[in-house]
Order: sequence, then C-alpha cells, then structure tokens
Amino acid sequence: MKKINVVIVGTGFGALTHLPAYLNSKYSNVLGIYGRNKNTLKSISKKYRNIKIYNSIDKILEDKNIDLVSLAIPPFLNFEIIKKLIKNNKNILCEKPFTLNFSQSDNLQKKLKQKNLVGTVGYQMRFDPLRKTVKNFIVNEELGEIYHVNLSYDFSSFFSMQSNNSWINKVSLGGGVLNSMGSHQLDLLVWWLGKINSISFAQKFITSKSSKKIISNSSDNITKGLINFQNGSIANFSVSNSSIGWRNSKIEIYGSKAALFINGEKEMTLQRNTTAYHNYRFDNELLSEGWVGGSIWRAAFFRQIEALSLKIIDRKNNFHGSTFEEASYIRKIMDVIQNQKNKKNFQSI
Repeated sequence: MKKINVVIVGTGFGALTHLPAYLNSKYSNVLGIYGRNKNTLKSISKKYRNIKIYNSIDKILEDKNIDLVSLAIPPFLNFEIIKKLIKNNKNILCEKPFTLNFSQSDNLQKKLKQKNLVGTVGYQMRFDPLRKTVKNFIVNEELGEIYHVNLSYDFSSFFSMQSNNSWINKVSLGGGVLNSMGSHQLDLLVWWLGKINSISFAQKFITSKSSKKIISNSSDNITKGLINFQNGSIANFSVSNSSIGWRNSKIEIYGSKAALFINGEKEMTLQRNTTAYHNYRFDNELLSEGWVGGSIWRAAFFRQIEALSLKIIDRKNNFHGSTFEEASYIRKIMDVIQNQKNKKNFQSI
C-alpha cells in the first residue's frame, strides 16, 4: 500500500495530536519532526528510532522526500513558514485559524493555486460523523428551506488559565476564543449553509477574575452575533471559554420540512413537521483507541489526515476538507467580527 511521507512541525499540539494520528494511519509514514522543545524531541527520538529530528525549517525545505508538512505551531508563525513551504513545493496541513488576517491567508491561497499543491486547514469537524450527517441532510433537502440556526459552543478553559503571557491570550498573535473555537464553528456553518451576506457581532474581553491569576487580557472570551446567509437563513452564533459547566456544542437547525437538535457531541434528533421524530446516536469506534483518548476532535482529525493522504496519493480522490481558499474566507469573516468591536453596533435605549 502506498504511503505519503509526513514531517510534523510543532512539539506541543504536534507531538500530542498530529504525531499519533499519522503513526496510526495506514496511509502515512512519519519521516520526521521539528520543534522548539528539545526534551520532547529527545523523547520522540528515543521512542521512535526511525523518526528523523530536523534542526531547522530550512532542512525540511531541502528534503525532496517529503509529501506533506503538518503544521501545529502558533498562528503568528504560519504565514512566513507556509510561504516558504509553497515556494519549495510542499503540500500542507495547517492548524486553524490559518493566519492572523485575511490579507495573509488570501496571499497564501493564491500562491498555492499557482503551484497546484494540496493545502488544507485543520477544521477537522467536517469529518465528524454527526456533522457530516447534518451536511447530508441539508444537501438532500431533508430539512427543506433552512430558516434559522442557533449555534453555541461553551467551555470553561478561562478558569484554569495560569498566566496571560501566552499567545493564546493575545488576539494579535492568533489567540482568543473566536480564533480557537469560533473558527471551527464558522467553518461548519459556511460548509452547511454557504456564503454570508452580513453579520453583526459583539465580543467581551474579561480583564480580571477572583483568583487574580489573570489581571489583564487582550483576547476575546465571549463572541456572539447574528449571521445573514446568502440563502436567506439566519444564524445566532455564540462561543465562550468562560462558561462554568463546560456545555460544549448545542445546535438547532430549523427548516420548512424538519428541524435538527444537537445537544452535546454524540446525539441528534430529527423532528419532522409531521410530528414524527428520529433519534440518532453516533458511537464513534475510534473513541476507544487509547491515543484518541475519547476525543471526537482527535477522531475527526484522524479521518481528515487519512482523506488528505489519499488525496495526495491520487489527486482524483475526493477530499471535503477545508481548502486554503475556504479557510481564507473564514479568516475574512473573523477579521470583520474583530473589527466590529471598535464600532458602535448597539443603540442606546
């Protein structure tokens, strides 16, 4: 069976999530890894004797045996590195939110097209069985005309943060809840419903908390808004990393024929206008794998990289992952949302 040669860049999320996914895929061979954490690299080298440790990006650029570079690095580093990878004819998987702004992402997607390379961004939830089923219901018009959508994703990582010095807490470096989690949800909505006409958003930046571990913050903790789609549907959108209870995903999709209700990550109800309803449960067999750790996100990422590997092996193979062009569109939406915080979107009563 043909395999692609993969090099991973990143010793944080790259070593934690990317490495085990590629090691467990029958379509990929992990050629090497590069990153800043010397202890992690030493541990990987000791455990996997056949994995090469690269000491610079330049060494990766020079290696002609690489079929795919899988980037899991802070967003503010992506633009310059991806430019070099494209110039040196490397196929790329890049973690979200792709780049810091639309100008950068649009530049990269155009350069990639000129080279006829494969480039995708890690919006892996397109490969989650439940969310793929939602896509199929919409495409097959099971729901009829989509009137409106309520989507929220709430978690509580803010309360476990120990410092605000990390890039994760700085929008200017690619941090914030919109970049980290909101980008995934925006990608799903656009994948399901198509392009957007207009938006109205507000963001909240929490600047203090009772533990006094975090006294200032330059990233959004709550992002909420309304989205008008070109197909006439409207969506109520909300993401937060400061919600006690960690409720995760809640999605309601209302159409002229039926409605979908998703509460959590595994269960969905289809309610038809005839009052008939169908319950669906998605027991993902990958979740029992030790390296997946019960995470639907890791399971979806594994499905994404398997489909990506097959696309690189044979360009005729179908791949429904987010392209650089599609991810650039999501980046454009996020730019508009972030710019709205400086404008008066509300009227006084």
